[in-house]
This record gives sequence, C-alpha cells and structure tokens, in this order.
Amino acid sequence: RIWVIQPGDLCDAGCPYAQASAASLACKDHKPCLHLKAGSGRCSRADMEKYRRVPFGIGRIGGVAAGSAPRFLTNNVSDDFEDPDRAWACALGLVSFAAYRLLSSDGTPIGVLGLFAKHTIPASEDTALETLAMSISHVIQTVQAETALRSNLEHLDELVDRRTSELAATNGKLQDEIAERARAERALREAKDTADLANT
Repeated sequence: RIWVIQPGDLCDAGCPYAQASAASLACKDHKPCLHLKAGSGRCSRADMEKYRRVPFGIGRIGGVAAGSAPRFLTNNVSDDFEDPDRAWACALGLVSFAAYRLLSSDGTPIGVLGLFAKHTIPASEDTALETLAMSISHVIQTVQAETALRSNLEHLDELVDRRTSELAATNGKLQDEIAERARAERALREAKDTADLANT
C-alpha cells in the first residue's frame, strides 16, 4: 500500500480516527495525514476503507511517517501487532510487515510504503524495498511537480484571458472616446464654418 501526505479532509466525514475513543487510535490535531493512494494483493475493499486515512503517530504506518526511524520491519506479526490487525494478519497467514518512509529530495516526509508478506523478509529484500521506496518517492514528487505546473499553467491561462478581456474592453472605451472627440471636433468646425459664412 502507498500513502501520501495530504491535508486532512475526512475529520468531520466519517474518519474512524477522528471518532476513536481509544487514546492510542484517536487523531489529536486533525492536521495533514496519510491518504491511501494505492493497494493491491490482500487489500480488500474494507481494508482500503479502514486505512484510507492514517494520522501521524497512529499505528505502525503513522509511526513511520512521524517517528525518528525511517522504516519498520517485523518478521513476527503475531507478536508485534495488536488486534484486530493481528487477528486479520494471522487469519491470512501473514508473517512479516514492513513500512518505509517516503521522502522528498530535501528529506521531508511525503508518504509511506507498507506491505505484508507470507514469508520472512531477509536483509537483502529489505534493502531492495528501501530502494523501491526511494523510486516511489521520486515518482510521487514528479507527479506532484507536474500537477503543480499544470495548475500554474491553467491559472496563467485564466490570467491571460482575463487581462486580454480587460485590455479589449479598455481599447473599446478608448476607441469610443476617440470617435466622440472626432465628432465633437467636426461639429465645432462645422459650427465655425457656418458662423464664418454668416459673417460674410
């Protein structure tokens, strides 16, 4: 599963952590949290719903996002997880769990990669997963940069359109003023010519 850090948006719309009574599960500040963006394998619809938002510091995922350690790895899910996650993992025969913090190029946390496995995760696989986490971090940053650029370009297009409309309106007023001034000058000349004819 891949989570990305974004502003909290379900605090008043059914997020289980916002409503939790247990202190260990309760979201404390309703600030940016982890948004589940992708899941596969043993991820059911119910799992996706349950973990679609995870506050910083809550559970293994939130702990990796907010904690001092950049990763968490256990090859003994039955001892390192609390119910109901432990019961769920054991029922599926899951043995290990790993989570890796996703970081921006300046070291700022941007998300978490988490996964379960039915086998023990050896050191070599752990290293490969850390490398995968770095690749995912790069992809997320690229997508975010492209999205921001697209948004800026759309904003720029709107700004150009608005300024073009304003300039067209201003130009129209200027043309009207020029035409009005020309009519006034023509009327003044005609009046002068008429007066001159009357005086001769």
